[in-house]
Amino acid sequence: GKDGWYRQVEKDWEDINIFGDTQFYHLQDPFGLSSYVRLARGGLMVIAGENNSGKTGLCLNLLIANCDKYDMWYFDSESGPDLLQERLLALKPDLTPNLPFKLKRLDRNAEDTVRANPNSITILDYIEEPDDAWRVAGVLKRITENLGDGLAIVALQKPPGRDAAYGGSQVLNKPQLYLALNSHSLKIVRAKSRVNQTLNPNNMKWGFSLDNLGTRFKNIQRIYEEGDVEEEQMHIPF
Repeated sequence: GKDGWYRQVEKDWEDINIFGDTQFYHLQDPFGLSSYVRLARGGLMVIAGENNSGKTGLCLNLLIANCDKYDMWYFDSESGPDLLQERLLALKPDLTPNLPFKLKRLDRNAEDTVRANPNSITILDYIEEPDDAWRVAGVLKRITENLGDGLAIVALQKPPGRDAAYGGSQVLNKPQLYLALNSHSLKIVRAKSRVNQTLNPNNMKWGFSLDNLGTRFKNIQRIYEEGDVEEEQMHIPF
């Protein structure tokens, strides 16, 4: 589309085999989301949260609960070693320097993290474009393009009072699972694959409280509608 620029014309596209073995990810988490939603190979999960709503806490819970089953990489952009040590040991006191996951610093080029580990579970906490928020949707697109059979879990910042993260409604386009995390509540905004085909998980919502340095989700209650809250027993797997 530019004068004097050239590219090779695509003539060979990769086949998609729909009759091979399926491989859905059923992740453990404090809210029991795997009872309602599932994530396919090459999938993107977004956790869009208000400031101090528990984004890092939920990311760390996903890491600790699933690292014995999957090869997991955790990229941190803001906490640093001291705060991560504090939170990880609060969540799992028996951690040793021989970590059962990879812990890395995220400085730039978030899409390169999954390019290097396309078949692993990569958690990115978190992605921001402080000067050009509209770029976030493009970053998510490139992340999905670089995934193989793995999975990417991306935390994003969002303003209070809306589900879409900074970057606008386009950030909802690529994720297989999009969660909105507010102060004391979690909402499934969009789930592309459901466990029970007769039960639509979209707009399901839970209330909770946080303690233990923001790592322990407590008093989890399923919110069926405003003013009608029914407690749902959840068992954290660690």
